[in-house]
Amino acid sequence: MKKIIITLTNLLLITSVWSQNTLTGAFTSLANEQIKLIGYKGLKSYAVDSAQANEKGEFTLYYSEDDYGM
Repeated sequence: MKKIIITLTNLLLITSVWSQNTLTGAFTSLANEQIKLIGYKGLKSYAVDSAQANEKGEFTLYYSEDDYGM
Protein backbone atom coordinates (compact mmCIF):
# COMPACT_ATOMS: atom_id res chain seq x y z
CA MET A 1 0.00 0.00 0.00
CA LYS A 2 2.85 2.38 0.84
CA LYS A 3 4.44 1.80 -2.58
CA ILE A 4 1.15 2.61 -4.32
CA ILE A 5 0.80 5.90 -2.45
CA ILE A 6 4.39 6.89 -3.25
CA THR A 7 3.91 6.01 -6.92
CA LEU A 8 0.66 8.00 -7.18
CA THR A 9 2.25 10.98 -5.45
CA ASN A 10 5.17 10.93 -7.87
CA LEU A 11 2.81 10.74 -10.86
CA LEU A 12 0.85 13.74 -9.59
CA LEU A 13 4.04 15.76 -9.11
CA ILE A 14 5.31 14.89 -12.57
CA THR A 15 2.04 15.84 -14.29
CA SER A 16 1.84 19.13 -12.40
CA VAL A 17 5.35 20.05 -13.55
CA TRP A 18 4.49 19.20 -17.16
CA SER A 19 1.36 21.35 -17.07
CA GLN A 20 3.37 24.53 -16.49
CA ASN A 21 4.21 26.86 -19.33
CA THR A 22 7.74 28.16 -19.58
CA LEU A 23 9.38 31.22 -21.00
CA THR A 24 13.11 30.84 -21.62
CA GLY A 25 15.37 33.54 -22.93
CA ALA A 26 18.68 35.35 -22.73
CA PHE A 27 19.36 39.04 -22.22
CA THR A 28 23.14 39.34 -22.28
CA SER A 29 22.95 42.91 -20.99
CA LEU A 30 21.08 41.66 -17.90
CA ALA A 31 23.57 38.99 -16.83
CA ASN A 32 23.28 38.12 -13.12
CA GLU A 33 20.21 40.37 -12.77
CA GLN A 34 16.72 39.57 -11.47
CA ILE A 35 14.13 39.08 -14.27
CA LYS A 36 10.40 39.45 -13.50
CA LEU A 37 7.37 38.28 -15.47
CA ILE A 38 4.42 40.60 -14.84
CA GLY A 39 0.76 39.70 -15.42
CA TYR A 40 -2.27 41.95 -15.59
CA LYS A 41 -5.85 41.67 -14.32
CA GLY A 42 -7.70 44.69 -15.57
CA LEU A 43 -5.58 47.70 -14.66
CA LYS A 44 -3.74 45.93 -11.84
CA SER A 45 -0.41 44.20 -12.31
CA TYR A 46 1.00 41.26 -10.37
CA ALA A 47 4.22 39.26 -10.36
CA VAL A 48 3.77 35.93 -12.14
CA ASP A 49 7.33 34.68 -11.61
CA SER A 50 10.88 35.89 -11.24
CA ALA A 51 14.29 34.36 -11.84
CA GLN A 52 17.94 35.23 -11.49
CA ALA A 53 19.69 35.36 -14.87
CA ASN A 54 22.98 33.49 -15.02
CA GLU A 55 26.34 34.94 -16.11
CA LYS A 56 25.29 34.59 -19.77
CA GLY A 57 21.95 36.33 -19.16
CA GLU A 58 19.94 33.11 -19.60
CA PHE A 59 16.77 32.63 -17.56
CA THR A 60 13.57 30.56 -17.33
CA LEU A 61 10.22 31.82 -16.06
CA TYR A 62 7.08 29.78 -15.40
CA TYR A 63 3.45 30.81 -15.83
CA SER A 64 0.03 29.15 -15.74
CA GLU A 65 -2.88 29.20 -18.17
CA ASP A 66 -4.57 31.82 -15.95
CA ASP A 67 -1.79 34.40 -16.36
CA TYR A 68 -2.26 37.13 -18.96
CA GLY A 69 0.12 39.74 -20.30
CA MET A 70 -0.40 42.78 -22.46
